[in-house]
Amino acid sequence: MENDDDRVQKMTEFSVERIAIPQSLDGPDARDFVAGVEVRNASETRAYGTSEVSYPAAEMLPTWLDPHEPKALWVARAAGTVVGRAVHETQLDPSAPGGVSEVGWIDVDVHPNFEGRSIGTALATVVEQYARSLGQTRLVCYAVSPVARVAGGEQLRPPTGFGSVAAQNREVRFLLARGYRLEQVERASRFTLPADASRLAALRREAESASETKRGEVDTAADLSENSNRVAESAAGETKRHGADAATDSSVRSPYRVHTWAGPTPAEWLADLATLLTRMSTDAPTAGLDEPEDIWSAERVAASDARCAASTRDTLTAAIEHLPTGRLVAFSQLAVPNDRARPVSQEDTLVLREHRGHRLGLLVKVANLQFLEREHPGHPSVLTWNAEENRPMLDVNEALGFVLLGYEGAWRLDL
Repeated sequence: MENDDDRVQKMTEFSVERIAIPQSLDGPDARDFVAGVEVRNASETRAYGTSEVSYPAAEMLPTWLDPHEPKALWVARAAGTVVGRAVHETQLDPSAPGGVSEVGWIDVDVHPNFEGRSIGTALATVVEQYARSLGQTRLVCYAVSPVARVAGGEQLRPPTGFGSVAAQNREVRFLLARGYRLEQVERASRFTLPADASRLAALRREAESASETKRGEVDTAADLSENSNRVAESAAGETKRHGADAATDSSVRSPYRVHTWAGPTPAEWLADLATLLTRMSTDAPTAGLDEPEDIWSAERVAASDARCAASTRDTLTAAIEHLPTGRLVAFSQLAVPNDRARPVSQEDTLVLREHRGHRLGLLVKVANLQFLEREHPGHPSVLTWNAEENRPMLDVNEALGFVLLGYEGAWRLDL
């Protein structure tokens, strides 16, 4: 007969194995992937104190099948149950010897009921060894750091000087012991839905006013008349479908126009969106993480849109066109689950450096929140993550009404 000590020993013993990433969730080979997602959700929920950071496997799988961002997955089993998982992600780089970037991203999750048994250590070790086998030179890890429960405890600050994590936290001690160093602190924020429509309207008017120019000031639209026909047609479509406001003061004009769309990117904007997505990897603050440029093409955007369209969530995009050039110079995207009980995820937002200072960040985010309320009302919240040193975007979020949800440390390991 098995006694209590035998049962404890069996639950303490575990094995780690790499598993295949399923092409769908219909077959038996998807069970371990789903179990790994459940471990991830349990870990994140405990760390953030809310189940809003959980995602169903059906929503996550399409991102795992992106050929431009190859992933590898390991699970840890105890008594036949998946109790931990580890992920390695990289990006394609045809110029590199192995065809992938010299940078990898690592994520390790252990179910809260199985912590303290060296499972995280074993999982981290296999990922680090795998990264070395690819010839990679560094790993980046984003780890949730719960706010310290004891006031006045020692804080670890990144070289940026913005934000901190509690030095006594379990994940902080774990990463430091393995040689990782803290480079950046990310803030998670939450926006409660439904939005205050009058507040959004007022913020939009404020942002639109900041982008306007008086006649006689800089106005280069007349110098680019070859784009005027396409611009006029696009603007007319926006006004008819979404009710964009035109300036009533003939002495005032804005060189910018807001566009919104649901689902796949219109063909005319694929190349511009590819440029914006590429610039996300170079223009967003990454401190000392030294993350590589991620080059997008129009074809890659279209393929990504197709995967999203086949998933269980919709993508809402707001973008700002610079009328003198007819090019998109800012965008913001929301990932909206089909399940209205679940939160919306704020995806990328970017204003090109050369167009900053005109409140376009506020304008594009307000426009997309208004679009969200028209297209998909009923969700509880919007969640977003931003670098603590990214004060301009944090100012936008705080003006909108986002509030603190938690923090993550962004860590780097040189291999």
